[in-house]
Amino acid sequence: MLHILSISFICLTAIQITRAWFPLLYSFAEKIGFYNIPVFVLVVSCIPILGLLLKRFHSYGIVIVGSYLALLRVIIQLFAMNFWIMFVGISLFLVVLPLAVIDIRKSTRANDFVCGLLFAMAIDTTLQTFHHTWDYIWQRDYFSFALTVIIALITVYCVWKRKKQPQQDELLVIPWWISCYLAIQTVLLHNIAFVAASAQCSIFVASVVIIAADIVAIGSLFFPVKISLRVPVVAIIVYSIHCLFTGQFIFPALFAAQLALNFLLRMYLQPVAAHQENNYASYVSTLVVCTLYALTILLYQLHYESPLPFSNIWLFIAPFVAVVVISMDNSQKYTNEKPPLAAIGAMIVAIISVAIFGSLQPQITENVSEKAQFKMVCYNIHEAVNARGVLDPETIAQIMEQNQVHAVLLQEVGRGWPISGMIDLAHWFQNRLRMKLVYAPAASVKFGNAILTNLKITEKGHKMLPQGTGSMGRSYVYVRLQLGKELVYVVNTHLQHKKKNTLVRIQQINELLNNWNLTPHTIIAGDLNSQPNGEEMKLFSKDRWVSAQDITKYDYPFTFQKGKGSEKRIDWILGSKDLSFHDFYIIKSDASDHLPLFTSVKVKK
Repeated sequence: MLHILSISFICLTAIQITRAWFPLLYSFAEKIGFYNIPVFVLVVSCIPILGLLLKRFHSYGIVIVGSYLALLRVIIQLFAMNFWIMFVGISLFLVVLPLAVIDIRKSTRANDFVCGLLFAMAIDTTLQTFHHTWDYIWQRDYFSFALTVIIALITVYCVWKRKKQPQQDELLVIPWWISCYLAIQTVLLHNIAFVAASAQCSIFVASVVIIAADIVAIGSLFFPVKISLRVPVVAIIVYSIHCLFTGQFIFPALFAAQLALNFLLRMYLQPVAAHQENNYASYVSTLVVCTLYALTILLYQLHYESPLPFSNIWLFIAPFVAVVVISMDNSQKYTNEKPPLAAIGAMIVAIISVAIFGSLQPQITENVSEKAQFKMVCYNIHEAVNARGVLDPETIAQIMEQNQVHAVLLQEVGRGWPISGMIDLAHWFQNRLRMKLVYAPAASVKFGNAILTNLKITEKGHKMLPQGTGSMGRSYVYVRLQLGKELVYVVNTHLQHKKKNTLVRIQQINELLNNWNLTPHTIIAGDLNSQPNGEEMKLFSKDRWVSAQDITKYDYPFTFQKGKGSEKRIDWILGSKDLSFHDFYIIKSDASDHLPLFTSVKVKK
């Protein structure tokens, strides 16, 4: 069990650090350009080859990597998150990583390796759930620091005790496509926010299902597998990933994908005789795996900014198609090695803990307004990634609380995107603000618009807008609020970005107006990516619509500012003329690249 725990806690720490790296890398990409970031990532992912300088320390690989990761994790928790600290820390990790790979190959059985990976991901899922998917790596409280130190101490203890484990007569061969295995686990199967958003369930239900799938996968380790079964197993993987991408049969697809992926991994974790040892191959294979993993995640995310010539689902299924085509030898066979029952027992405890934690969450109550007025905010939160690249939804939540709003309209709400650290922002704000949530997917189920309110909702819905030549899908979400005896419609949207997409924005505004132009007591708000003198804003007839900012004569001219010279006014709160706006203001904050727009709304008599 000790060697499984060593792998698990090393993987757990690596998962947390890697996930925190994504938002910082996204912020860096915005500075140097999205098209330059693949080159940067490729250079970084080639760093493992420098590990050749440390080849004399092969026999201490696990000890070195585990101790280093534990120290790095404590340093990250102790100091403010910084791109360059993370860059140096991850670079050094990649230098020593091949040492751990060589050590694992010499002393670990296939089933123990798979069990260690799954156990690490189950622990991570549990910890994420207890923090409502906002990784505690970003949080600077005493509890988060204490938890970090405890896990670091466990990691160090396990790897130092494990160094006395005898080496095997056979070496484990780790397949190149484990990069895709890890990418699928990161983006889909252990992405709580994605599962919750796709299945339209709470993160607690999603977490229970995810860990249950892990238990089933570990339970399957009791049964032997044959490589001759690879074709049907790969077919199950491909179809399951297709279902997850398209939102069909989410829970069955998750179980099927997890089971099939780990069956396939066991098929290809083939041992070879120790005399065939080639440590140089381990350095090269580590480089290849790191590069493919980084490119898979990067291209998956960049697809929504600059579409690939093919669906990004192919990034996940193409390697498995290649496995079927390339591997034609059916003669290999793998015998079963019983996994430790303690791992299954610990994961069952994790499921029970998550279920209890979810059941103890306080219920959200609504306020019945006797007055035909309320206060609202419109805010593009930039995935809650601030000007320094730090994932910080708490600052945004505090802005809402301090200004005592009744309705919160948010754009760029991430629900499991890598660039927002896999956080479920919709759930997190719902829980933090104790408001009801209405969410609408846009670019994908993982990215969209949200309305949160403590007022009574009598109707809700959402609709996709024309995408045209734009890179992302766009949508609007709406609610009908009960204000005394009056009803007010609140529509929240985020239109296509980039200057060249003016015609697309015009199409999208026309779609909005076709649906809402004749509806009384209506507010249309959001990031319209349209400036005051643009062709788009002329579509909002002055006989029908008024701007809250203009009618109240608020003189601050910008709602977007990312560096000197980038200031624009592209966020709007527009209302039908049977509504009145007062007390409009904008708060300056670096919590996002946009600024929050506040106003009070009243129904005219």
